[in-house]
Amino acid sequence: MPIWLILLASLGAVHVAADVLRLVATLTFGLRARPRGDLRRRYGSWAVVTGPTSGIGRAMALELAGRGLNVVLVGRDPAKLRDVAGAIARSHSHHGVRTKTVVFDFSLVSTVQGEKAMAALRETVEGLDVGVVVNNAGVAKPGAMFLHEVEVEPLMRMIRVNMLALTKVTAAVLPGMVMRGRGAVVNIGSASAEALPSFPLYSVYAGTKAYVGEFSRGLSVEYKRKGIDVQCQVPCLVETNMISRAMKDIFLSQFVVTPEEYARAAVRSIGHGRMCVPNMAHRVQLLGMRSTPDFVLNWYRLRLHLQQRAIFRSRRIQCSSRNSLFQRGYERRHGGRRSAQTLALMVARTAWWSAWDGAVAGQAGSGRRGGRVHVGGRGGGAGRRRTEWSAAEAAIACTHTCRPPFPAATFSFRTTVDIAAFSAWAATAFSTRTTTTDALQEMGGSRKRRRGAREEQRQIQHPGGYSIQSAARVRMGGSAPAAAADAVLRQQQPPWPFVALVIVGAIHVAALAFRLASHLCLCLRRPRDLRRRYGAWAVITGPTSGIGRSVALELARRGLNLVLVGRDPAKLRDVSEAISKLGGGGVETRSVVFDLALASTAEGDEAVRRLREAVAGLDVGVVVNNAGVARPCAVYLHEAEAEAWVRMIRVNLWAVTEVTAAVLPGMVARGRGAVVNIGSGSTEAIPSFPLYSVYAATKRYVAEFSRSLYVEYKSKGIDVQCQAPLFVATNMTSGVAKAGGGGDDAAAKRSKRRQRRWLSPLFVPTADAYAAAAARWIGHGAVCMPNLCHRLQWCVSRAVPDAVHDRVRLRENLRQRALFQRLRRRPPPPDDQPKAKIDG
Repeated sequence: MPIWLILLASLGAVHVAADVLRLVATLTFGLRARPRGDLRRRYGSWAVVTGPTSGIGRAMALELAGRGLNVVLVGRDPAKLRDVAGAIARSHSHHGVRTKTVVFDFSLVSTVQGEKAMAALRETVEGLDVGVVVNNAGVAKPGAMFLHEVEVEPLMRMIRVNMLALTKVTAAVLPGMVMRGRGAVVNIGSASAEALPSFPLYSVYAGTKAYVGEFSRGLSVEYKRKGIDVQCQVPCLVETNMISRAMKDIFLSQFVVTPEEYARAAVRSIGHGRMCVPNMAHRVQLLGMRSTPDFVLNWYRLRLHLQQRAIFRSRRIQCSSRNSLFQRGYERRHGGRRSAQTLALMVARTAWWSAWDGAVAGQAGSGRRGGRVHVGGRGGGAGRRRTEWSAAEAAIACTHTCRPPFPAATFSFRTTVDIAAFSAWAATAFSTRTTTTDALQEMGGSRKRRRGAREEQRQIQHPGGYSIQSAARVRMGGSAPAAAADAVLRQQQPPWPFVALVIVGAIHVAALAFRLASHLCLCLRRPRDLRRRYGAWAVITGPTSGIGRSVALELARRGLNLVLVGRDPAKLRDVSEAISKLGGGGVETRSVVFDLALASTAEGDEAVRRLREAVAGLDVGVVVNNAGVARPCAVYLHEAEAEAWVRMIRVNLWAVTEVTAAVLPGMVARGRGAVVNIGSGSTEAIPSFPLYSVYAATKRYVAEFSRSLYVEYKSKGIDVQCQAPLFVATNMTSGVAKAGGGGDDAAAKRSKRRQRRWLSPLFVPTADAYAAAAARWIGHGAVCMPNLCHRLQWCVSRAVPDAVHDRVRLRENLRQRALFQRLRRRPPPPDDQPKAKIDG
């Protein structure tokens, strides 16, 4: 047997074994029931739950109280907090469970009121044996909308609640856990960021949940050795206030679980892995998602969210349109999960509708077409059946089938009726739900025929079937099969498991070869004319040094005028002069002074207004969101000041969102443009980045935000892309080398040699080399690694197990932490010598 077949089979066996191990681990964790009271004994006697007044948070608080844990409830509504505390006291008073409440509106985090609430939370948990923290609070408003349609303030509120509050609450409880040497942090993520390639029209929400997932991965590696389990739980659809009625009707009820069902599985999964999907129905759903190609999921999610967008926008005129159609007497349907409750609801509403229309109950058929109410059940196997209920004495029931505005839409039911304000969603959904029994029987018959055809094919492939077919061919005058074919049938073929493994291995090799070939083709092809394709102007943030400066110069070489956005006016003038010399006066530049660390503040709002004025009327074709910070470098979450994390979040993701939202309306109006967000290989090439958890989480937000925007705006002629570099020779990487280069002891010399090796041009390209590749890759894919050496490192990284990655990165980052601490303790140099500087 050829050696290459054996190698392909071995590669396929490795991938299949990895998938089987993941499946076995998932089933083991899902079916294994931990003893009651185990959480209290293992972690501590108190639990902190955020957002406990409804949905998952309320169910988690009750479930933890049922396990014997005292609960600290953190929410914004005092009345609802008292209601949950009363429910816990009534349900678990025999266990002696105590509760405490902290009023905290997470949308006010990093404000004066938010700091007071955070201080109250710290005082409440001080001295308590807090063992479990559940960061559940989250918002998804304003719902399914394009980014350029939304005001900035709702997006900033989402970022504060979903990310900033989670980070601050975790940092507040971690010191006590570290001191006691035990604890568990549970962050509620979302399948929108972990199971789907993109989540269009919810780009900011998906980005915040991607932040939660990456943040949890990094903290899990950091604090595992300190006895603290950090976990991100990934639910799919749960019946909460966040899921609207329209979404419940669109999705299959079998995969939408109740909060109580989810909470039981979630509490049982605490401590089992850093990423988990507690509910079994959700695991099945995620398995199907991962087996589906990305482009199919992107197409389906965009179509689905566009339908939701139409539903959300039509709520204000939904009732008037519904009543207008009812006045005209059109027959309507009411679909629900429980047929009995749906029927009772329709009977209760019939009298009101009849009275509103001025009709008498006994004359329901007069003036109307039809007189029957259709109840569609969706539970169990009733989703394909219809139960018809004659309403001779009542009017026709009406629900949420009207979704304007869709001019010239047609809704056809028994009688074709032209209605000027019906949504395509209503027609599609209800035509699907009313599939007749005859059609189902026909479909069943076709499946039987297909099974019979497959059985015939199997018989033909069998040697006996082959001989029968050969004899039939001879009788019909055909030539007999060649003797070679008979010999092949008699030969011993490789077993089918071996062939399957060869196919799996070949698929992975082909995918890797295709990626490398596409990269090489892109590097060798002629560069795009960015000015002609997208526009004459480019906006660049952080253009005063590193990647930003090099990209600005590269775009100027390609003939684009530049709008430079930075915080230092002197450095902006220096870059502008360098561009003028490079372009020979043919390239225009404009400067906007904007300290991105002030994003979402009054000063930041004024800077955004100046940016909008600067780009107004310009043919802005390219936007490069490059600005970013990594300070504080290599530090545990509980060791750094909270303001340092807030500044990093504002620069790395808040500013990206605001700048993108500022330039998108003009691009949409012109029907072309490109948005390039600089991410990081720390989120795309390695599983975690310990001691840089917040930095890696902000870059994960950028990547998920870009993926969703890419799907949203592709049809509008706008290319959105996240470029994920690994190490580049910038101030951010040179600061580490400077920190480790000082001193004359042997450890410092070894560190200097190590830094010289990994900062060599073979692994770390210069900023100019990276910028040349980055400009060439604009418009090619949602996420990319432009530099070839980075791409090769990524391919090698994919072959290394996650456990090895985590161990190596943790050791390296702990070494960097020691270097930075030693540098900070070093006495300052004399005034006549330059001071060492840490560029993060």
